[in-house]
Amino acid sequence: MSIADDLVTIFLANFSFHWPSIATVRNIKKEPNPSTGDSGLLTAIINNASKDDIQFFPPFVPKTGSKCLVISLENRSDRSIAIGFNQIEKIKGQIGSILKYELSESGLKINLTPLEVKIEPTGVTIGSGTITAPNTILLKTYLTQLDASLQSLYTAIKVALITPSDGGSSLKGSLVAAIESIPLPAVPAELDKTNLKYSVGG
Repeated sequence: MSIADDLVTIFLANFSFHWPSIATVRNIKKEPNPSTGDSGLLTAIINNASKDDIQFFPPFVPKTGSKCLVISLENRSDRSIAIGFNQIEKIKGQIGSILKYELSESGLKINLTPLEVKIEPTGVTIGSGTITAPNTILLKTYLTQLDASLQSLYTAIKVALITPSDGGSSLKGSLVAAIESIPLPAVPAELDKTNLKYSVGG
């Protein structure tokens, strides 16, 4: 070996280098605070070993199992930071001093001081008021049943035989039979017609 090789070997033996590493997020210990700028903390698996208290910063909160890159600031293992997540649990941030937002699978929440707006699969909340999303599955079922009943009534009218001088009793009998065979469905109690209106919650 050359003198240069010996010097490199001696240097590396006495000084550790913390190279960037691919890691897997094991769990989130603390979420970051967009208002204060405080970082979050997570535990990650690096080369089959668990490493705690790795920092990460807003607006991203990673999913458990997400891949990421862990780097060490100033070549210090106690100042490890995770970046470049490939799976995100939520996006949580702040714009200026009055607007906060949070986006996840459950919906979107916007806090515009002093008003808070939530957009979720079940509806929209604006302050203390709510707009509930209609139950589209129940609505489709009800309309299908209603269509079948009306089609039966239409067919009965179309094919009914008119008997002269009976005062329409034969036609009435056909209509009654059609209605009894496929009666008009009742509006389900869960299909609240006020769902499409804005109402202030109590």
